[in-house]
Amino acid sequence: MIDVIVNGIIPGIILGGLYALMSCGLTLIWGTVGILNFAHGAFITFSGYLAWLFLNSLNINFAVVMCLAVLFTFILGVIAELSIFRPLRGRTNVEMNSIYASLGMAMIIENLILLVFGPRRKVIPPVADGSIVVGEVTITLHKLAIISIALFSLAIFSLFLKKSRVGIAMRAVAQNMLEAKAMGINTNRIYLLTIGLGSALAGVAGILLGSLYYLWPTFGDIPLIKAFVIIVFGGLGNVRGTMYASFILGIVESIAALFLGSGWAIPTMFMFMILALLFKPSGVFGRE
Repeated sequence: MIDVIVNGIIPGIILGGLYALMSCGLTLIWGTVGILNFAHGAFITFSGYLAWLFLNSLNINFAVVMCLAVLFTFILGVIAELSIFRPLRGRTNVEMNSIYASLGMAMIIENLILLVFGPRRKVIPPVADGSIVVGEVTITLHKLAIISIALFSLAIFSLFLKKSRVGIAMRAVAQNMLEAKAMGINTNRIYLLTIGLGSALAGVAGILLGSLYYLWPTFGDIPLIKAFVIIVFGGLGNVRGTMYASFILGIVESIAALFLGSGWAIPTMFMFMILALLFKPSGVFGRE
């Protein structure tokens, strides 16, 4: 039982925190703006490479590096909204055209990263060295730092949506865009901030994932696939449901990898998504 907790549940909670970061931004954009941003995975890669570049070239504090990488990822999201999504808004078949446009942007970002940094894998230095032992459980300080940063970021994100004027406006637009517009909310501004915030969350996820795994030009593709599984399982556009689904599927993936092998981790996630679609198409935590 202790082995299951140490090797299954604890890593699953860490994965869940990272999955929540990369998925909440995606589901926030869908719920508020009504588009699926397929460049989200490329934003994760972009942030990871920026963090690697800053840490290895400038030799500055990890916290400063994280702030800079998240800021640049936010700006990248703003650029995507102004140059790709906004010109398509109001036209026919905007959902599919947004998918095609964001896929094109993802390919451009990934190929630029390949051109600038090359195909060789990069490693982001750990946040902290050493480990602590609690009973028979040994946890590295690096993983403790990762889950702490992830949970802190999710808490700030939740408070922002619930308490700030912009967050309340985002929720209003997500519930009913026409009524929110009639109440005087500037929807273009909200769309801009929503995509920027969703991209910033992807930026945090990219740095933390990059410190756990190697970086390569298409690093964000697998996190993007997992994020789609999570938001379908939790309910498209449902931020709270996405958070719950992230931790559930993170633990499921970790336990599946422990007992069945790492090759079964992603198929197990897809199995849960298929079951959700069969029995509750709106998602386990979603509404009809």
